[in-house]
Amino acid sequence: LKKGNISKSEGRYLLSFCNNTSPMFIISYVIWQNLGCTDITLPLLLITLLAPVLLSFLFRLFYHIPKDISCPYVTDIRQNSSKDNTMSLDACIMNGFETITRIGGYIMLFSIGISLIKLIPSANPLITFVLLPSLELTTGVTMICSAALPLKMKVLTTLSLSAFGGWCAAAQTRAMIQDTGLPLFPYIIEKLATALVTSLLIYGYLLLY
Repeated sequence: LKKGNISKSEGRYLLSFCNNTSPMFIISYVIWQNLGCTDITLPLLLITLLAPVLLSFLFRLFYHIPKDISCPYVTDIRQNSSKDNTMSLDACIMNGFETITRIGGYIMLFSIGISLIKLIPSANPLITFVLLPSLELTTGVTMICSAALPLKMKVLTTLSLSAFGGWCAAAQTRAMIQDTGLPLFPYIIEKLATALVTSLLIYGYLLLY
């Protein structure tokens, strides 16, 4: 978008279903390590991956993307390709370090915030099971799975959280798109919608399981 290769509406559309939790994280950390549901790994993974795909068709209706798949910016792409090839290896490495540091910094800040909030005495389940786990995905999954909840509730909650990504992921996304002019609020609403659809699909599967 910053190079002018896509329109702003297309950028907003692509943002609506990108930045999803990786399949290996869902399999190894969420399903195997914390939930222990190795026997239903494939169905849970497919449901979690299917939700953003289904919603991408719905979100497309709101952004009025032309049906013509030809790229009107192909001239700009060809012009920029030669410039991209001249980017040095050092620049690529530094860009990678900057991205990793920025993303890792948000994870550390939100994890520290969770630890501090946990020091405040509170028996409110809204804080314990909703607010704190939703701040950061990795810590949140551990908190949910260590709580005295039925297994099906843990499955439903952790995978819905994985679909949303947590508020830490929203902050990371804001940091990555801050120079593009793309709004963050629609992205948050779309990720919450993805979490809702994921929870409904998993609930239906657990009823049949």
